[in-house]
Amino acid sequence: MIQSPQSAIRDDLVQLPEIEKWGWVIYRCTYADDATWAKFRDRVEAKSRKSIAQSDAPEIAERLEWKWVEDASRLDGASTAALRERFRAWTAGEVARQPGDYQPAVIPRFRYFIKIDQEVLHSLSESISHETHWSDDAFVKFVDGNWEPSAESQQAEEQEDDGWEQEILEPIDGCTEEDVGWMRIAPHMINADFYDVLSGDENQWITFYERPPSIVQY
Repeated sequence: MIQSPQSAIRDDLVQLPEIEKWGWVIYRCTYADDATWAKFRDRVEAKSRKSIAQSDAPEIAERLEWKWVEDASRLDGASTAALRERFRAWTAGEVARQPGDYQPAVIPRFRYFIKIDQEVLHSLSESISHETHWSDDAFVKFVDGNWEPSAESQQAEEQEDDGWEQEILEPIDGCTEEDVGWMRIAPHMINADFYDVLSGDENQWITFYERPPSIVQY
C-alpha cells in the first residue's frame, strides 16, 4: 500500500517531536495589491487544509503553519539574496530553539521558502477570481535557502584551457548559471504533497528544478 503524503508527514512529525511546525515561510515583497494578496493567502490556507481534512492523517493540520511574513518597511522590493539571508537567520534561530538529532537541510521548512513579489502577484491576479483553480501561467517563486553561486569565472577559465566554450545563459538576477537558486512553481504546489516529496533528501531540488521562466507543475 502506497503511503499518502499526509501520513508520511505525520510519521515524520512523530519521529521528530522537537520540530513544532511544518510548512514554508512565505515572504510578501510587494504591497501594491492588498486584495490579490489576501485572496491568494486565503486560498492557500483553505485548499491545503481542506485536502488535509479529507486525508488519512487529518491531525497534521494542528502543526501546519504557512508562515506569512509581511513587513513593508523591510520587505517591499527585497531581493532574493536579501531574503535568503533573512531566512537563514530565521532558520538558525528555529534550529537553536528546537535542538535535536536531525539535519535541517533535509527538512523542507528549514531549507526552502516562497517569495511573492510584483511579478508573482501579477500572475496570480489574472486567475484569482476563479474559485476552483489557478490559471496555467500563475506561479510563485520557490527559493532554495542553501543555494550559493558557483565559481563561474573559474569554470570558464578551465573550459577555455580545455578548448571548450562555456554556454552563456541569459542572466537571471545577474546569474548565468543553469541553477539560479529559485524556480517558478504552480501555486497549488503549496501543499502537503510537494512538501512531503522534498522531505528527507537534500538532493530533491535537482529532481524538480527548471530554470525560469518555466513553471514547474507537480
